[in-house]
Amino acid sequence: MIGIYAALLSLTEIGIGSTLHAFHIPFTGFFLSLNQIALLSHTKGTKTAPIEISTIAAILKTLSPVGKKLTPMLALTMQGLLFGLGNVIGGRILGALLASLWGFIQPVLILTIIFGDNLWIALSKATDQILPLVLFAITIKCLLAVSIAIYAPRIPLRLFERFIRPLSPPQKTTNNIFLGALRDLFKPLFLLSLTFVIVVFYFMDVSQEVLLWTIFRPLASGYLFFILMRILPLDKLVGFIEKRGETRFTRSLKEAISIIQESQPHLQEQLNQHSAECSSDQT
Repeated sequence: MIGIYAALLSLTEIGIGSTLHAFHIPFTGFFLSLNQIALLSHTKGTKTAPIEISTIAAILKTLSPVGKKLTPMLALTMQGLLFGLGNVIGGRILGALLASLWGFIQPVLILTIIFGDNLWIALSKATDQILPLVLFAITIKCLLAVSIAIYAPRIPLRLFERFIRPLSPPQKTTNNIFLGALRDLFKPLFLLSLTFVIVVFYFMDVSQEVLLWTIFRPLASGYLFFILMRILPLDKLVGFIEKRGETRFTRSLKEAISIIQESQPHLQEQLNQHSAECSSDQT
């Protein structure tokens, strides 16, 4: 069942994510993390199953032909790890609470890499205005996560299957990596963070040189960071894991890949290539 749930998690992420993008709804990660919590709350068997399911779903992200891979993989893995940890300690409700928090932790970590100390300097100057909003958002998401953890086991898997939708092959462009990284600079979270930091530093009455550095440093480092997220050779990960031998994890991974092959025909060639590479190395 682990392979089935992992494939279902990957496929519903594709369906929900593409639907939200089609309607230009920002902060899609908020909804995708709740979808993951719902599916993990639905699982039965060992208490560590959510960790395996999420890890396999994260690995399957490497098969995506376009877009960023590392940050969604990190989110899937960490949310699954936190859910599994909470599930072992105190059940799925604690697991859902812990997993829901990662949706706030990961963006802060990434923005800290991009903005550096300036982000925390700006936050320290506007704590009274920002903290209530952050606490409100955390509270809302935690309440939703707990509600989902309670009621998800009663939901039939057929309901999750309704979110699956086949995707046509993406058009290949020579500059998609660089254009994609440029588009990332215009996403709401980055633009809001950049605007917030600039406004705070402007009213701090800093020098013109410091203000210019405050503007151009995150733009440059952010662009390079987003490019890096897209060029890492993560597509080799599936073949590497399959070479490690026959284990329950690799069997579940192969089962999930088989299910995705049937649902997303345009991935057939890429998946067959991974299988061929694995087979040739083992012989």
